[in-house]
Amino acid sequence: MGRRRTRKTSSTSSESNEFRSPPPKRKKRRKPAEQHDKAWSPTPETSLPHTIKDSLSERCGKVASMRLQNFMCHENLLIEFGPNINFLVGSNGSGKSAVLTALVLGLGSSARATHRASSIQKLIKNGETSATIEVTLCNSGLRPYRPEFYGPRVTIVRQIRLSSSNYQVKDARGNIVSRKLDDIRRILVFFGIQVDNPIFVLNQDTARQFLKDLDPATNYALVMKGTQLDLCCNSLNQIYEKRINLTFEIELLKDRKEQTEMLVNEEEEKLKMLQNKESIKALLGQSKLELAWLAVKQHEKELTGCLTKIKAIEVKKAELIESTSKKECKQQAFSQQLSKLEETKAQILELYGQQERTIKNAKLRVQEINERVCEININIKNAERRLQEDQKLLDSCQKHLENYNVDYAKNKRLKENHSAKLAALNKSMKANEETIRQLRKEQEELTNKAFEAQEQAEHSRNEVRRLEKKDIHLRAEIHSLNTNKSNKTCVFGQQAMQAHDFIRREFNSDDHINLPRGPIAKYISVPNPQYRDLIEHELTHSLRSFIVNSDEDRRKLRSIFERVYTTGHLPSIISSPFSDHVYDVSPYKVKKIENTSVLIDEIKCDDPIVMNFLIDWCRIETVLITESKETAEYLTSDSENVPPNLTRVLVPNLYLEYIPAPHYSMYSLNLLSARLLQVDINDRIRLLEKDTVDVKRSLLNAQIVFQKTNGLTINFKKEIKAKAPVIEQLSNENIKALEEIMEIEQYEYEELPEQDHLQKTMDSIRAKMSETERQHRLLLADLSEINEQKAQAEKQEAEERAKIIPIQENIESIEKEYLDIESKIRSLDTHYEANFVKLNKTIELHENFLKQKADVERDLKEARDKAQKRGDCCEIENTEQEIRDKICHYKAKIKQFENYNGSVEKVQQKLNQLRTKLQSQTENLQLAREAAKKLRISYHQRAQRYQRCRFHFFSMVDFQFQQALSLREFKSNVIIDHGANTMQIDVEPPSGNKTSNSKTLSGGERSFTTVSLLKGLWSTSDHPFYFLDEYDVFTDEINRSFITQILIDEGNDYQNRQFCFLTPQDTEVAASPLIKVHKLEPPVV
Repeated sequence: MGRRRTRKTSSTSSESNEFRSPPPKRKKRRKPAEQHDKAWSPTPETSLPHTIKDSLSERCGKVASMRLQNFMCHENLLIEFGPNINFLVGSNGSGKSAVLTALVLGLGSSARATHRASSIQKLIKNGETSATIEVTLCNSGLRPYRPEFYGPRVTIVRQIRLSSSNYQVKDARGNIVSRKLDDIRRILVFFGIQVDNPIFVLNQDTARQFLKDLDPATNYALVMKGTQLDLCCNSLNQIYEKRINLTFEIELLKDRKEQTEMLVNEEEEKLKMLQNKESIKALLGQSKLELAWLAVKQHEKELTGCLTKIKAIEVKKAELIESTSKKECKQQAFSQQLSKLEETKAQILELYGQQERTIKNAKLRVQEINERVCEININIKNAERRLQEDQKLLDSCQKHLENYNVDYAKNKRLKENHSAKLAALNKSMKANEETIRQLRKEQEELTNKAFEAQEQAEHSRNEVRRLEKKDIHLRAEIHSLNTNKSNKTCVFGQQAMQAHDFIRREFNSDDHINLPRGPIAKYISVPNPQYRDLIEHELTHSLRSFIVNSDEDRRKLRSIFERVYTTGHLPSIISSPFSDHVYDVSPYKVKKIENTSVLIDEIKCDDPIVMNFLIDWCRIETVLITESKETAEYLTSDSENVPPNLTRVLVPNLYLEYIPAPHYSMYSLNLLSARLLQVDINDRIRLLEKDTVDVKRSLLNAQIVFQKTNGLTINFKKEIKAKAPVIEQLSNENIKALEEIMEIEQYEYEELPEQDHLQKTMDSIRAKMSETERQHRLLLADLSEINEQKAQAEKQEAEERAKIIPIQENIESIEKEYLDIESKIRSLDTHYEANFVKLNKTIELHENFLKQKADVERDLKEARDKAQKRGDCCEIENTEQEIRDKICHYKAKIKQFENYNGSVEKVQQKLNQLRTKLQSQTENLQLAREAAKKLRISYHQRAQRYQRCRFHFFSMVDFQFQQALSLREFKSNVIIDHGANTMQIDVEPPSGNKTSNSKTLSGGERSFTTVSLLKGLWSTSDHPFYFLDEYDVFTDEINRSFITQILIDEGNDYQNRQFCFLTPQDTEVAASPLIKVHKLEPPVV
C-alpha cells in the first residue's frame, strides 16, 4: 500500500516513436557539507544521458525536465522536455496547466501570480501533507552560471508543506549547493528568465482573458510588460521622485542659509553699533533735520499749487461773465444771417435743376448710341465666325475630293482582310474550345479515379494498421496463455491473474464467503456446447466484472485494480449483497414452451452470489431460446400469444433476436466463438495461432492493395498535372483571339461621301461666303459712322457735368454755414442757465482757495521757523517715509544699545561662528545643486532614450504583427496612444468586416489575431523558453492546424529558444527532429 506508481508522459518525436525509459537511478554517497563548495568535474557516474546532453548544449536556461510529486492532480509526474519545440497534449483535467503552474512556483513566484490559488498550500494534492516541485535547467552553453560548481545542470527544488515552503539548489550530481531564494533569483537573472512575464509564460486564465477581450489598455500593458518597458518607466518615475525630493531638500538648505545670513547681518550690525555709538546719534539728528526741511518744501509746493488754481479760476470767471451778458445781440445777428443764406440757396437750387436735366438728356443719347454699337459688333462677329466655318468646310470638301479614290480602295482592302482574319480566329477558337472541353472531361474522370484510388489506399492503410495491432495483441495473448497454462484465470489476461493474487493476499483468507467474486465468467459453465457462443454474447458485458459485498470492499478492490491495471480499462466493480442461496425466481420466470428452453436453465453456476447477480442484472429467467423462427415469431408478434414475463426470444442458429409485442421488433445477432466460457487453453492457443496466420495473410494482402492503390493515385495525379499546362495554354490562345476579334469588330472605317455631292456643297459654300463678306463690309461702315456720333455725345455729356460741379460746391458751403449758425443759436439758449450756475460756483470756489492760501502761508512760516531752529537748509534725497523709517531704526538701535550689556569680543566670536556655518551651508547647497543638475540631465537623457526604445519596440511589434496577419490576408490598424496608455487594434479579416472588438471576430480569427500579436512580441524580447497554454481554445480543426504551423515555424526560425505549447486537442504535426510531443493521461483519482 505504501508503494507509489510513477506516471510518466508518453513522448513521441519525429526521430523515434519508441519509448525511452529514464536513466537508471544510481546510489549516491553522502558527502560532508564542505565538499559542496569544491569545483565540479564531470564523471561517468554524474554526466547527463547522451540524448539530453546533446539537445541542451545550445543555450543555458532551457527547461531540461520537471518532476512533480503530490502537486495538484499529479501524484508522481516526470516530463523531459525537448530543447526546441514541445507540445503538451492532454484532455481537460489531465494536469497540463498544473505543469505550467509548477514551473512558475518552482522558479520562485507566489501562488497569486498563477491565478490558481490564494496560497501555495492549497495546491497540495488532496489527502497529502506535502508536495515537491523539481525544475532542472540547462547550464551548458555560451554563458553557463558558475559551471565549476553546478556542472551542466542546475536543479531547483521547492518543497511545499502545510505550514511553510523551502527551496534547494542542486548541482548536476544532486548535491545541495544553496537553500536561499536570493541565489535562485540570481541564477534566473543571469539566465534572463522571467516567469512572471505573460509573453514568456502565458497561463490558462491569462490566455482565455486575453483571447476574450483584446482591450486597448490590456494590449498596451502586455506590450510594456513583454518588452520590459514597464521596468524602465518605473525606474524613470523613481528618478523623478528622487529629483523632486532633492529639489525640496535644496529649498530647505536655501532657507537655512538665508536664516543664517540674516543672523550674520544682525551680528554685524550689533558689532558696528558697538563700534560707532556717537555716529548713530549724529545720524539721528541729521535725519530729524531732513524731515523738518522736507515739511517746509511740502508746504511751499502746496502754496504754489494754490496760486496756480486761483489764476485759472479767475480766467474762467471772466469768460462766464462775458458769455452771459451778450446773449440777445448775438441771437439777432445770427437770425439775419440765416435769412440771407436761404435766399441765396433757393436761386442756386433752381440753376442746379436746369443743369441736371441737360445732363440727363445727354446721358440718354450716349446710351442709345452704345446699344447700337453693341448690336453692330455682335453682327460683325457672327459674320466673321460664319466665314471661318464656311472656309473650314470648304477646305475639308476640297481635301476629300482630292483623296476620294485612294481612300475608297484602301477601305475596301481593309474590310476584306478583317473578314478573313475573323473567320480564321473563330475557327481556331472553336477547335481550342473543343480540345479544352475534351481535356477537362478527361481531367475530371482522372480526378474521380484518383479520389476513388485515394479512398481505397486510405482504407487499405487503416486496415494495415488495424491488422498490425491485432497481430501484436494475438501474439501477446498466445505468450500469456503458454506461460500460465496451469492457471485458469489466464484466459482473462496477465493483469487479471495479478489482481487475483492481490485479492487473495489483501482480503481475509479465512473468510472465503466475503471474498470478491470475479471474473464472473470463471464461475459459469454451459452444459450444452450448442449455446455456449450465444450465452457468452448475452453476458459479454459482465463476464470480466467483479462482485463485492460492501462499499469498503469496493474501495479496497478498486485500489488493487489501480495498481495492477496501469494502462487503464479497469474491470467493472458491482456492489451486490452476498447470499448463501439462490433467489426463488419461479413467480417471475417465463414459462417453457415446446421447442424452447429458458436461458437460466442453460446456465450452470454453483456460486449463489454470481447466480443472483445474473438474475438481478441480466434477467436470464425472462429469456427464451428456440431453434425455430416460426416459434419465435408466433410468441412475439401478437400480444395474445406472448407468455408472461417474456422479455426476449433468441434464435441462435439464424442469429436473430425478437422483442415481444407491443414493441415487436427483430434484430440480428453477431455471434463470435466463445473465448471466456469453458474454454480449453490448448484449443484457445490453437485458435489464436490460426487467427494469427489469417491476420498475417490479410495484412500481406492489405499491404499489396495499399501499394497498388497508392501507385494508381500518384499516376492519376501526374496525368492530371500534365494536362493542366495544355489547358492553360489553349485558354490563353482563346483569350488573345477573342481580344483580336473584339478589336476588329470595334474598328471604325472612314466614311467617304459621293463626288457630286461634294462639288455641290463646295459651290453652295462659296456663294454663302460672298454674301457674308458683303454684309460684313456694310456693318463696318455703319460702325465707323456711329462711333463718330458716340464721341460727340460723350464730349457734350462731359462738358455739362463739368458745369454742375461748382453749383454743387456752392450749395454744400451754404448748407454748412447755415448749420453752424443754427448750432450757435441753440448753444446760446441751451447753455445760458448752465453758465449762470457755473459762474456762481466759480465765485464761491475762488473765495475758498483764497482762504486755503492764507492757511498754507501760515503753516509754511511755522515749519520754516522750526527747521531753522534745528539747522540750516540741506539737500534731501529720500522720501518722508524713508526718513521716518531711518529715525525709527536709529532710535531702536540706541535703545538696544542702552539695553545690551555684551562686549565687542563676544559679538565678534559669535559672528565668526555664524560665518563658518554660513560657508558650510553654502558649500552643501552648491553640491546639492550640482547633484540636482546631473540628476536632471540624466533623467532627460534616460527619458529620451526610453521614448526612442518605446517607439522602436512598438514599431517592431506592429510590423511583426502585420506580417503575421498577412499570412492569412488579414489587415490591421494599430493606434497607439502613449498619453492614455492604450493600444487600439482594429482587425479586418478577409471577409471585409472591419472591427476593433474581439467579440465580433470568430473563434479562429480571435486566436489567430492573438498568436500574431504574441509572435510580434516574441520578436522584441529574447528568452530561453516560451510556454503558451490553450492557444487554440476557440479554434476549429483548420484554424488550429494553421496556427500550430505558425508556432512551429517560429520554433524553426529561432532554434536557440525552447517552445512548449499546451493544448487539450490531439496534435498531429509533420515529422521533424526539433519537435517532441508529450501526451498526458488523466491522473488516477
